[in-house]
Amino acid sequence: MDLSYSDEQRDLRESLATFFSKESTPERVRAAEPTGFDPGLWEKIAAMGLPSMAVAHDLGGGGGGLLDLVLTAEEFGRRIPSAPLIESAVATNLLGRVQGARAPDAARELLAEAVAGDALVSVALEPLRAGVAKLAPAGAVADAVLALDGDEL
Repeated sequence: MDLSYSDEQRDLRESLATFFSKESTPERVRAAEPTGFDPGLWEKIAAMGLPSMAVAHDLGGGGGGLLDLVLTAEEFGRRIPSAPLIESAVATNLLGRVQGARAPDAARELLAEAVAGDALVSVALEPLRAGVAKLAPAGAVADAVLALDGDEL
């Protein structure tokens, strides 16, 4: 069994390493410390399609797999850029998985906006408590936060 990376996966890692090295310098990260968010960096990340890289092609995403997300997270973690890429990728991946005939129009619209780079979507790590999302990474800068309310998303 060959477990080595494909040429595409090696290219992805190299391009992300170059991008994050250039765009997430220590000075830029420090400048974003008050909020932990760099809107300019986020625009570039969204333009590259990284938040929706694991969303199916037919839904407008990149069609990548979970290994692509892992490789992206690994390169992201080397520089810790001031942008909510991981939580947004989780949220868009989740939105992509719940699409279908039973998906609410709001979920379809939100996914379309996220894939287009027009909405930053995050995910709450715990169910709603009294109607409030707790532990929502990037909740302060997100346009929307996905959360469980009982057994509904």
